[in-house]
Amino acid sequence: MFDAGAGQFDNYKQCAWQTVGTGQFKPVNNASPAIGKLNKVETLEELKVEMLCAKENIEQVVKHSHPYEQVAYFVLKTEAL
Repeated sequence: MFDAGAGQFDNYKQCAWQTVGTGQFKPVNNASPAIGKLNKVETLEELKVEMLCAKENIEQVVKHSHPYEQVAYFVLKTEAL
C-alpha cells in the first residue's frame, strides 16, 4: 500500500498503525476464497492496518494490495489543524 502512495504525511513516509486480531468468515454460494473452503467457517490471525491515504488513491491502494476476494475497509475523512 505504501508503493501506491498510502501512509504519507508531510515529511514522513510508511506511516501506519497495525493491530493483530482474529478474523472469521464463511465463504458461501459462488465465493472464490483466497483462504478457506466453501461453507466452512475459517478463522485466522489478521492485521488491521490504519493509515493516511489521499482520497483519489483509496480504491487503487486497497484493491491492488489486498489478497481477499471481498475487501472490507473503512474511510474516515481527516483534516489538518
